[in-house]
Amino acid sequence: MMMKPISEEISKLPPGDLGLPFIGSTFQMLSNKDFIEELYRENGNIFKTRIFGARTIIVVGGENINFVLSNENKYFQAYPLGTMRKLFGEYSLSLQTGAVHQSRRKILKTAFSTRRVLSYKEKIQSITNSYINKWKRQGDFKWYPELKKYTLDIACKFLIGIDNGSETKIGKYFEDWSAGFFSFSPPLPFTKTKRAFDGRKKLLSAFDEIIKNRENNSIDCNDALSSLLSFKFEDGSSLSREEVKDQILVLLFAGHETITSALSSLCLNLSLNPDVLRVCQEEQDRCISRVDSSKRDFDSMTFLDQVLWESLRLVPPVVIGFRKVIKTCSFNGYLFPKDWFVWYFISYTHNNPDIYSDPTNFAPEDFTVSRFQSLSKSSDYMPFGGGMRECIGKDFAMLEMKIFASSLISNCEWKLLPDQNLEYSVLPVPRPKDDLQVKFIKTTD
Repeated sequence: MMMKPISEEISKLPPGDLGLPFIGSTFQMLSNKDFIEELYRENGNIFKTRIFGARTIIVVGGENINFVLSNENKYFQAYPLGTMRKLFGEYSLSLQTGAVHQSRRKILKTAFSTRRVLSYKEKIQSITNSYINKWKRQGDFKWYPELKKYTLDIACKFLIGIDNGSETKIGKYFEDWSAGFFSFSPPLPFTKTKRAFDGRKKLLSAFDEIIKNRENNSIDCNDALSSLLSFKFEDGSSLSREEVKDQILVLLFAGHETITSALSSLCLNLSLNPDVLRVCQEEQDRCISRVDSSKRDFDSMTFLDQVLWESLRLVPPVVIGFRKVIKTCSFNGYLFPKDWFVWYFISYTHNNPDIYSDPTNFAPEDFTVSRFQSLSKSSDYMPFGGGMRECIGKDFAMLEMKIFASSLISNCEWKLLPDQNLEYSVLPVPRPKDDLQVKFIKTTD
């Protein structure tokens, strides 16, 4: 849509209520999980409120989100909330802007080259097999914490070359660090915030040890860390040690927390839809070699692709994005004043009845290749974010998810345990409130 300068059109603030000074709607949002959705239903796709003391415009819908994302650095700037800014670090890609962000994004993309991603297929398969065998022995367990260990092991191997990362000190430090996201309390002793900042320091120290060991022993691993350490600018200079560590930290979060969320949603959707699971199993029978089960024709698993796409639509691993207005602008007759904040909701956008005929229903058969390609060109479907900050590791994430799903569906039988809450907590990423309690059923091979 053509955007006009403010002087050429009469613009007004979006509908909504800023509420009390400073406090605004903070308490209502914290006490009512449906509060933002209620405001959305009442006011439409663009509305205002006040949260955590900040005047905020909420944006829903592909066209509206695309306006925000396509004008980054012109009218909007990325601005993570709460403690995330300091926990990620000043050099992390999530905080960098303008030319520096574009430059670093290109550098990080080399760590996720197609060649490097595909070279990890056998490693991912091996880790997956190990976990599935463990789950078969365990029987009853909470799936979400296990999926967190699984994805952390893969992320640690791909990013920093560490085996069994969830069982190392890095695993413990990472848990403390990531648990502090969206914490608004000061880092006082014994608080979650304090543990998060301590976890960050310990993680960076652990990364230091890994880097020094590689330098002292001339070790070159096929991982993201090696890619960043070996990068040279045109003048022969390298990335600073502090920046390398900050970038690895944010990649560790993106390659672990979000994929854990996506896999848990996949597991839940397959569990609740036995007809879909049965079609997946039939496809796996056709795509796995009867002579050697390690040979899998992933390219022919087209229905599994649809299942993954639909699962990512129904519960996107990142439900919300944050921006700050750096220059006053207007769109569709609404004013976006400088220094206000913008929250854009992917979750509500993925449930737009104008785009998805039955948005709350899990229907992978409707998510055809042509539909996926069409939606992916818009902001009506953006499970990996969008614009210039779209996830650079999405190809690695999809490979990991497909290997996991294929292995699970072809090797396992399971059922969810009764009397558990299957609703989601949504921040920092969606996760089942009762951690997805499951029972793996022993089968005769």
